[in-house]
Amino acid sequence: MSKFSIILIIVIVLIIAAIGLAVYFTWPSEEDIAQQPRAKLPIASSKVPTPQELGAGDIGEVTVKDNETGQEKPLVSLSVPPVIFNTIATVRKVSSDRLFAQGDGSNFADKIPRNITVIFTDSTLTFEKNQSIYYEGKEGLKHLEPGIRIMISSGENIRGKDRFIAKTVNIL
Repeated sequence: MSKFSIILIIVIVLIIAAIGLAVYFTWPSEEDIAQQPRAKLPIASSKVPTPQELGAGDIGEVTVKDNETGQEKPLVSLSVPPVIFNTIATVRKVSSDRLFAQGDGSNFADKIPRNITVIFTDSTLTFEKNQSIYYEGKEGLKHLEPGIRIMISSGENIRGKDRFIAKTVNIL
């Protein structure tokens, strides 16, 4: 080997050693990381709003005792969410600006079927079966008759309410 090759190998080894030492002394250790102050994230409120705070009515509410406070509070679960916007009913009577129906109970916490009043506005849409044709406003009432099953959607929370404004009505 030539003198030049030996010097080149020594220089490369010194450069690698210098880089290794620099990384060793500048790289933070686990202790340094553990001692660094951590940013505090804001803690979200653990208070879950009640159905009434979200605009629900009181009809058919089921209350349960809170284990922490001992207070009675409305039941909220996957099968009884705090907000409900749809329900299914059978038309009983149609009038000039509303319909009266036998609801299936899906918008009540106790799931008991009840008579409901569905109010139509100028923006209510009534869809025929399979949504092939729709009618705007109170025109949709002309196409409903007793015995027809319908699905009603509202822009408001209809949980616990037996009277509400319809956004859409679908004939089933």
